[in-house]
Amino acid sequence: MPLELLRRQGLLQPVRSPHHADLIPAAVPEHRAWAWARLSVFVQAYNTRLVKQAGLPASYGRPPRSALEGKARIEASDEDWFAEVVRNSGDEKGLKLFRDLAAKNGLSVRKGHSLLAQMVASGEVPFALTVYNFTADQLKGQGAPLEWFLLSPAIAHGNGFAVIRRAPHPHAALLYYEFMIGDDGQRILAERKSVPTSRKIHTALDRSSLKIIDPGFSSIRASAGRSSTRKSS
Repeated sequence: MPLELLRRQGLLQPVRSPHHADLIPAAVPEHRAWAWARLSVFVQAYNTRLVKQAGLPASYGRPPRSALEGKARIEASDEDWFAEVVRNSGDEKGLKLFRDLAAKNGLSVRKGHSLLAQMVASGEVPFALTVYNFTADQLKGQGAPLEWFLLSPAIAHGNGFAVIRRAPHPHAALLYYEFMIGDDGQRILAERKSVPTSRKIHTALDRSSLKIIDPGFSSIRASAGRSSTRKSS
């Protein structure tokens, strides 16, 4: 998570806001250097003209039926989702799950969550494992032949805001921060089909049922990956 990496570099200013009390616990870390305004939920999306509901997988442990063989797609940068599914499934079992999926059904990647969702809507991609819920909802609301569902465990990661140390306009930055985690900003996010982190705002998705990616863990993995790349280059 970029915000957590910035915090570890000492580039963020801790903030105390009265709105923090309204947010789900995972959205406000103890250091308060950043806060999540919304959750991006990874959903599974399919083109209703090309894929029948009966052919969909029931869980990560049950691969798609023959009707989906060779049709599954995934977003190229979703290593945090991959790691969370593997961790929740048990490391060895989770890795075997993805190896079997790739070997038996085929699995190809696309870059960009919005692009992947639009490809599902157009029919170029029949079935996608990692589409963001708000993009899928927006396309469905526009009449696209797209439907989505959730495999268990349902994975999400946070998207947030922070105030940079020595910001050129710190008061304006703080006002924007407060707006986005306050009632007005949270209501706007909900209207745009996002999952707000304020418990005061209703959302169709049950936030308590989501497995939220630990930003500290994902940041460590990201740092390790970049270090390994530098050493091998």
